[in-house]
Amino acid sequence: MKLCIFEDDKFEDFYPISLTRPVFGLRLGMEELYRRDSRILGLKLEKAFARSYLAPTASRSMGILVNSSSGMEKDDWLLLNGRCMNPAGIPLNETDVAGMRGQDVAFIVARKETIKRNLSADFHAFMERLLNDCSKVETDVPLAAHVWDLVLANSRAVTEDFRALGRSGIHGSMSEASCVVGGEEHVYVAPTARVDPLVVLDASNGPIYLDEGARVYPHTRIEGPSYVGRDTQIVGGKIREGCSIGPVCRVGGEVEESIFHGYSNKYHDGFIGHSYVGEWVNLGALTTNSDLKNDYSTVQVFLRGRLVDTGLTKVGSAIGDHVKTGIGTLLNTGTAVGVMTIVMPSGEVSPKNIPSFCLLHRNQIRGGLGFDNLIETAEKAMSRRGVKLGPDEIELLKQVYDLTAAERESLIRRDRRKRARA
Repeated sequence: MKLCIFEDDKFEDFYPISLTRPVFGLRLGMEELYRRDSRILGLKLEKAFARSYLAPTASRSMGILVNSSSGMEKDDWLLLNGRCMNPAGIPLNETDVAGMRGQDVAFIVARKETIKRNLSADFHAFMERLLNDCSKVETDVPLAAHVWDLVLANSRAVTEDFRALGRSGIHGSMSEASCVVGGEEHVYVAPTARVDPLVVLDASNGPIYLDEGARVYPHTRIEGPSYVGRDTQIVGGKIREGCSIGPVCRVGGEVEESIFHGYSNKYHDGFIGHSYVGEWVNLGALTTNSDLKNDYSTVQVFLRGRLVDTGLTKVGSAIGDHVKTGIGTLLNTGTAVGVMTIVMPSGEVSPKNIPSFCLLHRNQIRGGLGFDNLIETAEKAMSRRGVKLGPDEIELLKQVYDLTAAERESLIRRDRRKRARA
């Protein structure tokens, strides 16, 4: 049996993080969802289906051809919803069965004969035919509904991944002037990782995993469960429980129950909590987000153009790729910051909904630097990490620019009218 992973029509509920990647490319625990699901199932990922404009970059990052059904009729398949957070309960021994979570398809297990008679170049038509040809059962396989579901599940996922990988102990360089609390069996320091003096790795309440090339600088405390990714630096940070910090990040200050996708900087003091931070983000010194309201009521966020109650008392920020914040920026509880936006400090908390490719100045949304200038800035930032912004990535960002134009222009006009009345 082979594994195929797909996006359903709920991808907008993960904006702005999913504007630049498929939902199954979001992180949970120590890996992206598609890698994690493949490992847990013990199945090789052979096919993936996502929005068409994401296919070129997703194909390259995943190492498979995205949005191609060619050859699927030759094998039995598990088709897995890309929002799946843990596929362990899927009955792979059954065939021609669709697992449903309400109206959502969590998975389909189908024989090659069933695949062959329903196969179509149009993936949505293919799925409809399969559903009509399979028996339907209710399943409790967990599907994330929003970005904050991943954040909320991250502590448990890091713990599960640590156990599954089966690695522990100090294999890299760790100063004698640093210490492990809670037992070295709950800590993994990779052979090429380095822990400097005056560092505390506190695994009392969960495991800590420092991946290859990670470096932890002095005056840092890391609480488990937490994961520090490949070639990431923790610079005098207070990394509290539930954190996953992806590859090639620079993180300092206080971080709690947050996911950094990768290649992002929070080098200075400031607080980020219960948040998902995309790639190539730079958070200026003292940038801080709220993740708890003063009255302890549930947090509302903007989704699909309207306020939605999360039902949670702790929700931080969703910060899209290539965002930059100025020093002293204050992000409101439940704030979404769109792709390539620049947020300037105003001394006040930000609005909850900051669209992509704009400038937030004096807490009002403005047109910003323009697409070409933002691309030039991204190229400079990425070159500092030895990474080139390729034509596929530029085309993806152009697609996102066009996709988000209506919302951005509407909010720019709204705030322009406010300034005219002032």
